[in-house]
Amino acid sequence: AGLCVGGNIPPVTNATEEYGGTSWTGGGNLGTARGYLAACGTQTLALAFGGDEAPGISGKTEEYNGSSWSEQTDMSTGRSALGAAGIQTSALGFAGYVSSPTPITAATEEYNGSSWTTGGNLNTARSLVGGSGTSSSSALAFGGNTGSVSALTEKYDGTSWSETGDMATARERIGGFGTQSSAVACGGYTTTNVATTEEFTQSSNIITAAAWSSGTSLPGNRWNTTGAGTQTAGLVFGGATGPGTPTFLNTTFEYDGAS
Repeated sequence: AGLCVGGNIPPVTNATEEYGGTSWTGGGNLGTARGYLAACGTQTLALAFGGDEAPGISGKTEEYNGSSWSEQTDMSTGRSALGAAGIQTSALGFAGYVSSPTPITAATEEYNGSSWTTGGNLNTARSLVGGSGTSSSSALAFGGNTGSVSALTEKYDGTSWSETGDMATARERIGGFGTQSSAVACGGYTTTNVATTEEFTQSSNIITAAAWSSGTSLPGNRWNTTGAGTQTAGLVFGGATGPGTPTFLNTTFEYDGAS
């Protein structure tokens, strides 16, 4: 159940399309056509804000009820090429391009279902940024353009942004989705269009949970062996075959972590 809204064909459009799992169908048009806008929420409770009305940077905000859009309170600062996270009643708009006083911004605004308030600034201003998250207090911003393509990733806790692990590939104009701790960034632009996908995973526990995984088998079955060394530079030696009358062994094998 997805939603695609606005964009630049060109020119900018007010079209909305709904995805049902296999195909797209037309939905209610936006009140104001625009490109480089941001959107979040669900198919029947969505929010669209900011963008470029071509010409002119917009701060217009609209809510979608599954069939039609209605205009709400404008953002405090109009911007385009911004990031989004959250739901219709708890949303976040961040970064983007503004007309003044500077071309790109680090500003964040929080939406509570009726109005926008100022939130904490990103550590690094940027535009054409990717975003994910489930509310105005749990969001992720990644990539974008800071003057050049960026791999920077920041997370928001409802008050402030903090830097976390960078993307492997710096890029702008990214498709992003997921939560703050489990997100996906796909596609985008470096010096050319890319198909690269990256997954972001973060645990609230800094200790990695214990788990066993399969390694390469010994060349033959044996028991009562002895081992020494590390996981990637190990020895196993001695032991016996069985069952029945055992044959004792003096064979030694080295393990390099793979074979």
